[in-house]
Amino acid sequence: HAKAGEYSEDLYISFPEEGGFRLLSKHEYQEKVEVSNVGLFEPKSIKTIDYKRESTGAIMMSGTDGTVVRYLKDGSGFSLEIYNASNKKIIYITNGQIAFAYNRKGKVLRTMVEMPLVSKEAMYNGSMRFASANIVGHHFSLTNTDCWSAHDYSYGNVPLFHSNRGYSIWFNMTYPGEADMGETNPNKYSVKLDGDKLDFYFWTGEPLDNLRKYTAITGTSGMTEEWTFGFWSGAMSAAFNGRYHQNAERNMEMLFDEVYKGKYNFYPEAFYGEGQNSQNANSMNFAQQRGSKVLYWFYPASSYSTTAEYLPEMSKPTPIFDADGKCISTGYPYIYVTPLLKLMNFYSFNETNWYDYSNPSTIEVTKARLWQLWKWGLAGAMIDYGEWLHDDVYCYNGLYGDEMHNLISYYYAKVAADAWSGYYSNDDYILFQRSGFTGSHALVGNFTGDNPSTWEGLKDQIHGIISMGTGGFNVVGGDMGGFGSCTSAELYMRWTQYSAFCGLMRVHSGNELRDMAWMQNKGDLTADTFKKYYNLRMNLQDALYSASVDASNTSVPMTQALGVAYQGQSGVKSINDQYLFCNSLLVSPITAADAYYRDILLPEGNWYNLWDASRTEGGKTVTAEAPTTVIPVYVKSGAVIPLTLLARILAITLRAPVTVFLLTGIFPLVPGAGIYYSAYYFIQGDNALALANGISTFKIAVALAVGIALVLGLPLPQKRR
Repeated sequence: HAKAGEYSEDLYISFPEEGGFRLLSKHEYQEKVEVSNVGLFEPKSIKTIDYKRESTGAIMMSGTDGTVVRYLKDGSGFSLEIYNASNKKIIYITNGQIAFAYNRKGKVLRTMVEMPLVSKEAMYNGSMRFASANIVGHHFSLTNTDCWSAHDYSYGNVPLFHSNRGYSIWFNMTYPGEADMGETNPNKYSVKLDGDKLDFYFWTGEPLDNLRKYTAITGTSGMTEEWTFGFWSGAMSAAFNGRYHQNAERNMEMLFDEVYKGKYNFYPEAFYGEGQNSQNANSMNFAQQRGSKVLYWFYPASSYSTTAEYLPEMSKPTPIFDADGKCISTGYPYIYVTPLLKLMNFYSFNETNWYDYSNPSTIEVTKARLWQLWKWGLAGAMIDYGEWLHDDVYCYNGLYGDEMHNLISYYYAKVAADAWSGYYSNDDYILFQRSGFTGSHALVGNFTGDNPSTWEGLKDQIHGIISMGTGGFNVVGGDMGGFGSCTSAELYMRWTQYSAFCGLMRVHSGNELRDMAWMQNKGDLTADTFKKYYNLRMNLQDALYSASVDASNTSVPMTQALGVAYQGQSGVKSINDQYLFCNSLLVSPITAADAYYRDILLPEGNWYNLWDASRTEGGKTVTAEAPTTVIPVYVKSGAVIPLTLLARILAITLRAPVTVFLLTGIFPLVPGAGIYYSAYYFIQGDNALALANGISTFKIAVALAVGIALVLGLPLPQKRR
């Protein structure tokens, strides 16, 4: 029991198949049997608890991952001492750390969980956090908001927290709330959520291990086709106003043929447009003839009269139930001002604009809106907004607006993915969402919203993408150059360099044509930098696709905070603007004007400079040169695909055979010792050890061969004719 003044709340502990333990108050299904909330996730199964009672009266319980919980009754309260699989005490939780707030009628309005913070502790949140990757010392909202990169808010919130002390905690709750990560009191942090249920999972282990447990319940990051990891052009309707032609086709001709092909000798892999640019057959044919996919802007709302056209078979705009209370018509997908009252059959729409994605009719509306565009070849969409739901409304699934406000992002992503997969059975499309919530990472990609075209905007975007990696989001990218018009050539070059090492490399600007022409007018340096990093991106495309497959299979993020990738190593917790990309490349963007050097923390091990192949021993901070056209990137020793890519870059740059660099690079990786010991143990008659070494050697050899073949098979940058 947890005591709260005159009230007492029952808490239940269970041990999920995926590991750790779960602590929750009376479960929603015990109170709302008819309500199914798919945003609250359940484990595959729970373990039968084996109790072991100590002489002190304490009860020992263990999870499937080795997490041990020692329960001790303390007067009218309790304490939970939590140990990891190595029997190291990680943390404790007492009834005094769990609080409930009530109204005058005794209804729970808010829950709060407090946890201790210790010196040198780092915390990471799996949301789009713009202020910093390490969130200790910050205070922020957990309510999805159209925030324009404000540091205390986010477009997408996932209440998942990782500590470098060796644990993670995930609140399986959809309410809005806030997190105070030691800003008020540096000795503790608190998570407050505005609802009547408490439900959280707790895992011991390192963040990457715990991320696997989390995604085993919520789903692993989805995969997209290889073309999505190329470069995307962008052009909102505003791109074709002003001094440019009002004719969309003429403007596309200028953008594709005169700028991209004429100046850079390539066509983008995809083209994102808004308004007429992506909604007519001629524009789509124009792009497709040049090998470019067309992407579309999707707005999650429509007027009452338009929705009626999308759902012509629906005789009544509100739900219809038969005599047995079964819903036989879902009605239009709008939000209600009153709850569903089946007996009285009384409904009133709150508004007739935004969609309620818990209503099944939204998938039919989505199909109706996109059917013609799909037939023309539309290849993907930005599913924008997702933070609109008011707190004082009711949704089709019976949940109140406060509980649905964040969760609507999951429903939005699910409906979109189901609709698109229904048309494209091979899943050859891309969806990318601004908002997000628990589980949406497994359905669609993401972009980081409207980061301003400033140096601060660049920093915000980097922090946001690093943070999202700790929540299982992988197919993520921001607006290259920021949202709007980038007026600094230096900033544009730095943003371009960093964007080449993101999950998605995409331009969104509403002034795309102006920006591209501006970039050319700024001189050859800016234009050449763009072309250089486009070519680099295309050489990385296979590696990016492989990393996304690996992320889907293993939950290892494509973008990792250094404190997550190298937990326990000295200094990593304070690094917020470096990250490990594709598990191989240490990327260190330049985020300030007139900065031509920067300090870089190299984790332990050997690292190779991507640009000159020089080797540096890690475990220390180094100062790297960063001229205007160069972003400091280091390749982790033993990374076969980046090593092969590095060999190709050097071969092109220095005009030498690729084998000169490739053979010397892979020599330390060749499993010579494995071959020796396989033969040695075979001669000694120890067939088990011989077989084990032989299999390991074979795997390494195959990995080397496949990695080299993949990268050497990539096309070289084409020469202008």
